[in-house]
Amino acid sequence: MADSCSGYTEKHALPAGILRAWPVISAPVRQRLQLPLAGAIYFVAVLCGLQSGIACGLPPSIHPAAGFGFAMLTLRGGTMLPVLMLADFCAGMTALPPLPALALAAGNTAGIALAWQLMQAKAPQVRIFDLPRHAVLFICAAPLVQSVTAATAGTFSLTLAGIVHHSQASTVWGAWTLAQGAGFILSGMAALAWTRPAPPDAATPDRRRLLKASGAALLLCLLVLGPHPLPDSLRYLLLFIIIPATAWAGFKLPPAHLSSLLLAGGTLGAWLTHADHGVLSTLPAPLPFVLLQGAMLLLSAMALMTQVLATTNRHMRRSLSTTQDAALFSLASLAETRDNETGAHIMRTQAYVRVLARQLRTHVRFRSVLTPEGIEQLCKSAPLHDIGKVGVPDAILRKQGPLTPQEMDQIKLHTVYGRDALRHASMRLGGSSFLQMAEELVHTHHECWDGTGYPQQLTGEQIPVAGRLMALADVYDALISRRCYKKPVPHHQAREIILKGRGTRFDPAVVDAFLRAEHDFLAIAAAFRDEPDTCT
Repeated sequence: MADSCSGYTEKHALPAGILRAWPVISAPVRQRLQLPLAGAIYFVAVLCGLQSGIACGLPPSIHPAAGFGFAMLTLRGGTMLPVLMLADFCAGMTALPPLPALALAAGNTAGIALAWQLMQAKAPQVRIFDLPRHAVLFICAAPLVQSVTAATAGTFSLTLAGIVHHSQASTVWGAWTLAQGAGFILSGMAALAWTRPAPPDAATPDRRRLLKASGAALLLCLLVLGPHPLPDSLRYLLLFIIIPATAWAGFKLPPAHLSSLLLAGGTLGAWLTHADHGVLSTLPAPLPFVLLQGAMLLLSAMALMTQVLATTNRHMRRSLSTTQDAALFSLASLAETRDNETGAHIMRTQAYVRVLARQLRTHVRFRSVLTPEGIEQLCKSAPLHDIGKVGVPDAILRKQGPLTPQEMDQIKLHTVYGRDALRHASMRLGGSSFLQMAEELVHTHHECWDGTGYPQQLTGEQIPVAGRLMALADVYDALISRRCYKKPVPHHQAREIILKGRGTRFDPAVVDAFLRAEHDFLAIAAAFRDEPDTCT
């Protein structure tokens, strides 16, 4: 297989830790190692589940091989079936005679294959972390098919080997079904999350949040199920904390971290329960194992659905935000077509405003307004700063000579026209913080710090923050840009003009922020250049 192959087939078929050493191996060798390595992982998972179950006289609380096998089929396709069958048979031979081991392997492999075929028929891409329908299939239909098939074969093989008496077969079958179901969801989620390609817009994981969540989850598991002198009544109360904690993790943690946390908690809980520790150990067997399996099924299903709902909500908000941005930019561009300015002016001034806002977000006079949400609203509002020019006659807007005082008065009215348009929209739509900030920015971006601006001659802190930031961004871009009636000014001259306006035309703190970020201003101006011959 060529290195350029995309998708899950090779690039994401192994955990990230193995992939770090993977590139040093040649492509043909990598291809030959894929199946044996996957088979070895599955063999260890089957062996752990089988040995822990036999040691305790019951099926294991969680059977991890089921989910790992399903993930391997999803990643590698039907070529994995013989490998899974062979690995399962070899693991079974360590504790069972050949015929029961073969029956156990056949049942496990058949169950995994049926679950895989079901998911392929209904959800070929297996996007369990993104689509609600895929998640429901993964936590309901697929584990039911797999667990019933595998539990039937497993109970039969253990009965055939004489490990389980006929009178206990129904009890073992029920416990085995729950163990397979819990393991299928927990380990399947983890394996699919570990090998899932990161979305292109995925944020860098917050490791501090992950460590806090992991520590809290494992501590809670130890408090509920571990050996310590806490009374059982308090431990029962602690159980109710797990549900909101799991919901929080579903909303806040990425899929790989969430599924790893659930798998670690389930494994620790299974070990403590098998060791007769904690509140569950006081109950008659097999009730502790049934309760643990049921709890892990419920928590993993709830965490996955919470994750899917959070992802769906993020996608909807991103789509809505993109639509809003496109509408705002189109509206602003329409206003610019009536002036000598260009669409690049909109993009530059928006970027300048963002840079200034980030510089000032920790400033004592600005931090209450320049929150992350406030900065986002401010940047969305910036393209609308000259929208009121649609109300100014073309003869004035496109005039290439100096304007008369009467014509300047007409130009100054664009801040009022823009404010009135946005205010009318706000009244019709019931108002919003975004429209309020846009209205302030449009109406006040020509006000001056010393009160000599327009339209209201506001001074100092009377000018809204949005207007103060937009004022500097608009003036700087007007200075460095070519217009039909003027030549562009070099950056160092524009810098001197802005410095002279510190405390008169501009807020001193905004000018200081500009000086700290002037290299960013230069980069933005270079990235969004005007098209040549804009005056023709």
